[in-house]
Amino acid sequence: MPDVQTPVRFTSNEGRFSVVFPSGCAKVRSRLRVGPGSKAPANANLVFTSCDREGRQNEGCSVTVKLAAARGLDGAAAAAVVLDHVREVLAGYDVAPDVQKPLRRDFGDHGVVEGLEISAHARGGAGDVCVRGLVHGDDVYILTAWKALGGMAQDPEYSAFFQSFLPWADADFMRGK
Repeated sequence: MPDVQTPVRFTSNEGRFSVVFPSGCAKVRSRLRVGPGSKAPANANLVFTSCDREGRQNEGCSVTVKLAAARGLDGAAAAAVVLDHVREVLAGYDVAPDVQKPLRRDFGDHGVVEGLEISAHARGGAGDVCVRGLVHGDDVYILTAWKALGGMAQDPEYSAFFQSFLPWADADFMRGK
């Protein structure tokens, strides 16, 4: 039986990221979409990782990585790609955007991540969705959290999910070396 009381550090070498999923997310699922003409995981162009919180209906998190989606793009074009992906995610929920904020975080030797975060709420009744779209080098990361009963802003594990995101997968760093 997996431990559902503890947040879960997940590292994806294929997606080149690390994140802490909230407690209840002990069953993390990850799948790759491999580019046309290849079956090798090394040629994946999309990595989708998600979890649903155990015992909580319609509540969980995901990280979608679109590898090389920003390759060769200038800043404005890369921002447009991120915004398109964020809009695509929000269209899958019956929500209205509430707050949008730009993001920028400097990871030193690991580079700068830029993007935006949009918080949205159900058009009728409770329900929260937060989507963070980021560019790191050539890759686009879309972090999504959803909570059908609402109250996401009061759940510190969702904040920790977004803040824990690292746009690289480095085993030594994860072990604190």
